[in-house]
Amino acid sequence: MDAVTKARTRLRMYPRLIAECRHEGKIYASCVASQEDIKQNACVNEFQQFRNCVLRAAVKLGTNIGLLIRILLCIYSNFHDKYFKVAYTDVDYKVFTYAARDVIAQRSPYDQQAYRYSPLIAYLFTPNVLLHPICGKIIASIFDVYLAYRIYRIVLLTFNNPKKALQCAQIWLYAPLSIIICTRGNVDSISSVFILLALLYHLKEQYVWSGVLLAVSVHLRLYPIIFLLPFLVTCNQFSSVDRLKYTYKSKLTFLASFVVTVAALTGAFYYIYGYKFINASVLFHVSRQDIKHNFSLYSYLQYLDAYVPETVSKNFVLDSNLTKNLVIILPSVALQLAITIKYNTLKHLPFNLFCSAFVFVILNKVLTAQYFIWFFSLLPVFLPSIVLSTKKVAAIIGTWIGMQALWLFAAYLLEFEGYDTFIYVHACSLLFYFVNVWILVTFINTYNAQYVKKVD
Repeated sequence: MDAVTKARTRLRMYPRLIAECRHEGKIYASCVASQEDIKQNACVNEFQQFRNCVLRAAVKLGTNIGLLIRILLCIYSNFHDKYFKVAYTDVDYKVFTYAARDVIAQRSPYDQQAYRYSPLIAYLFTPNVLLHPICGKIIASIFDVYLAYRIYRIVLLTFNNPKKALQCAQIWLYAPLSIIICTRGNVDSISSVFILLALLYHLKEQYVWSGVLLAVSVHLRLYPIIFLLPFLVTCNQFSSVDRLKYTYKSKLTFLASFVVTVAALTGAFYYIYGYKFINASVLFHVSRQDIKHNFSLYSYLQYLDAYVPETVSKNFVLDSNLTKNLVIILPSVALQLAITIKYNTLKHLPFNLFCSAFVFVILNKVLTAQYFIWFFSLLPVFLPSIVLSTKKVAAIIGTWIGMQALWLFAAYLLEFEGYDTFIYVHACSLLFYFVNVWILVTFINTYNAQYVKKVD
């Protein structure tokens, strides 16, 4: 009965989709009508144009529905925050709003110590002050929905399969994680849009644009710097004209556009806001520690290091922190290098980026729910090359969500009920880490690049 219900739902959509493609449908119908003795593939080009139009219309319809769902949740969030103990809205959303208020008043957003982002985020959230406090969430939701369209374009380019491209876009559109994160007022979907745009232009071998867009994403959120090497390595590997010379030229073009854009954005905002901008948007994230709201493998270590007796010298603390940071960073760097070496061709680039982001996130010393967007936004763009059974997919999703629920329960008891559950939170963090390792290994073992049709 479930299959019948789904079929009826699809059939109800067809009149609207066909109406969107009436011009292409008319051309196809005219071609068929003009054939006296119709044969197979007689109007195949006209049919493909009509079919592709219907799929594009389905993407458009899906984005409208996806945006509507997000707007309704944005509205609901105000009610939830007012009547529930655990707030729906991200704590940083108020920080963005205060920063927007500062820039409107021609003050520095870094006058408040809690603001640790690019000034562009504060500018983007000015409608929160000028129009309504919900506007920032709607802006984040629009970027989130636009991300689905970028996924559609990338999958269509790399797999040359409109149906798979539509399915991958729908995965992002209707995934609870993406919907909840953006409607809480988080901005990670915004930086993810620029990463996927950079990926799309890189796959098209338009290296100036890929360098510029990757640089913008790094300016918005520092973590995309880990993608610089994979992008650089895969520049123009498949050129057939004077290959070696043109490859070096492509790499230099990409690198120059990246460096110039980063330097321009950094220099402009340093001129306006001074050292506070560098300290808050760059240096803070390098040395950041968080003993709460942190899924990280290292969260308990940071909790134990939070209190330093006065008898301990500052030099010892600095040396200890440096050693600790190196121990934390080196495994992540080594694994990312190994991933880039193994998946060093252009057709592997989407999977390379996903694996690099996944490793970076699960080995990071700070890991909150919004960080999952960093790799989850890259998952749909290579998903058709993963071969998994339905049971395996269900096991992955169930285990991943179940471990988060277990961790959140222990964290709730700690932060809202006042119970000393630090050791239980740490145990859940360890289990969650091993679950993530299992998931990554499963993806690597089932990844099959032969399904990539366009980029080879």
